[in-house]
Amino acid sequence: MATMLRLRMETTARVAVGDPENPSGPAGLHDADTGLPINDATVQLLSITDEITGALVSGVSFPITLSYLSGSAGVYKGKVPAAAAFQEGRFYEVKVRATTVAGDQTTLYASVPAVR
Repeated sequence: MATMLRLRMETTARVAVGDPENPSGPAGLHDADTGLPINDATVQLLSITDEITGALVSGVSFPITLSYLSGSAGVYKGKVPAAAAFQEGRFYEVKVRATTVAGDQTTLYASVPAVR
């Protein structure tokens, strides 16, 4: 079975990503002022860094463009290559940038574990 990262991020600036484990809040990318979903942003995974070594995860070419999940409220998804060198149970810092069509931009950071 492949190793995966489960990503949760909190509000920063005008653009935010909701926590899927917090159903009372927005589930996807949304405007932090209005709470409305943002379904037409450019979202890129910029890096995944090992929190112990500080090294960029090998086997991945960055950035990875995340695509809007049709029919969702601001949910974006993408694939990290199977060749990515993750160690199960280790934490990684994930850096994602979201840019709206209006030009609002934020960079989001999250500490996430690699799990099977």
